[in-house]
Amino acid sequence: KHTCKELELSKDEELAKSMEMVDKLQRTCHELEESREEAQDKTEAVLKELEVAKVNLSKEVERSKTTLEQLEEQNNLVEANKRIIGENNDLVQKLANGEEMVEMLKHTCKEL
Repeated sequence: KHTCKELELSKDEELAKSMEMVDKLQRTCHELEESREEAQDKTEAVLKELEVAKVNLSKEVERSKTTLEQLEEQNNLVEANKRIIGENNDLVQKLANGEEMVEMLKHTCKEL
């Protein structure tokens, strides 16, 4: 059988172990809280960076749309110029044909 003194020592040892475990758990909880706060800060910083990147990307998309519209307008002008050049070439050919006819008529008139 244990004496009262032995039981009291055993109880003191168990209490000391329990207090040690409580201290360890409190330190672990504190470390976890610090870690959670740090992770939250990093997450917030990344979210801010993503928001800035999103805004910049939106601006870039708008610039690209504007550039595309300008290129389409330029392409339309090029097509219109091609048509005008074709029409001018036709007129030049008709003019050349008309000049040939005038020369032939002049020659015919001389013969008459």
